[in-house]
Amino acid sequence: AISGPEATPANDGVANLLKYAFGLDPFRPAAGVDLPQVEMAEGLLRLTYHERTGVTDIEYIPELSEDLDSWNSGPEYVTEVGRTGAGTGFDEVTVEALLPEEAVRGFLRVRVTRN
Repeated sequence: AISGPEATPANDGVANLLKYAFGLDPFRPAAGVDLPQVEMAEGLLRLTYHERTGVTDIEYIPELSEDLDSWNSGPEYVTEVGRTGAGTGFDEVTVEALLPEEAVRGFLRVRVTRN
């Protein structure tokens, strides 16, 4: 199927909803630089992604996990540390998360939901 929020018409594993949220063409395979980027910086996990401005039909929710099973959001887990204009209709958003000292590993993602 090529239509609907979960469809992947480019067969790249990136659903239409995510392509809409990040401003990507649903019929072209997404390249790594088009998608959210995660890095480790100064002992913090950092996630950078593009967020549409002026839209009310989707919500971006940065989340942190230590095990890829349970995910947590909110300022006690993930903090927005930067927002700049990234082009017409988009902001580049950067969030950071400080893992608990006892954490062996950590993962960040941005969950996109439809309103």
